[in-house]
This record gives sequence, C-alpha cells and structure tokens, in this order.
Amino acid sequence: MELESYKSFIKKLVKKVNGIYSNLTFTTIDEILKKEIDLNKLYWVVSDLNDSNWAQYKIIYSNIEIMSEEDYDEYGYKIENEIDDLKNYAEDKIMSLQSLINYLTELEELNEDEDILDNFKDIKKINI
Repeated sequence: MELESYKSFIKKLVKKVNGIYSNLTFTTIDEILKKEIDLNKLYWVVSDLNDSNWAQYKIIYSNIEIMSEEDYDEYGYKIENEIDDLKNYAEDKIMSLQSLINYLTELEELNEDEDILDNFKDIKKINI
C-alpha cells in the first residue's frame, strides 16, 4: 500500500465516522429512550471501522519496516510520522465516537432502571 492510497483510505474512513457522528448528534433523547436507534449495532459498526484502520495501518507500516537504514534515514521517518499522524487522527475520532455511544447507552439503561418514559407518558406530543 502506498502513502497516497492510505491517505485516501483515511479520508474515506473519516468521512464515514463523521457521518455517523452527525447522525447521532441529531438523535433525540426520546429516540434513545425508546430504543429507536440501535446503539449496540452502531458501536460495532464503529469498532469495525477501527479494525479496518488498524489493518490498513499495518499494511502500510510493513513497507517502512522493510526499508533499508539509508532510505529510512533519508525519507522513511517522515513517511512513518505521516502515517502515524493519519492513523491517530482517525483513531481519535473513532474512540471519541465510541465513548459518546457508551454514554448514550447509559441513558438507555437509565430508562430501564427508572422507567422514565412511563413516568412521563401523560405528556402529549406536540407536532410542529
């Protein structure tokens, strides 16, 4: 795998992660409490994205490992830093999204423990 194809992969991966984040931020508390969104499934989708990030990183990093010392000293270390930065950039987004999903799952569990929806079933929904 060449550096440019890894950059392209990361760009596509980040676009997917950003899309999931955007959709999740427009999810209402009501939708979460009613389990209209499958947070567990979403968590595993994001986890799979992280796995693919690591798999692609290992492939491109293997090219660095087979470089001669001279090539590494001349330009390899720069490529290594760049691919590490790309991997970390995507990984930070993924981990943040997984943390958000974990907290939203706790909101689901709170409803199960406290019967929040039942306690507020007397509220009439207003359609705007």
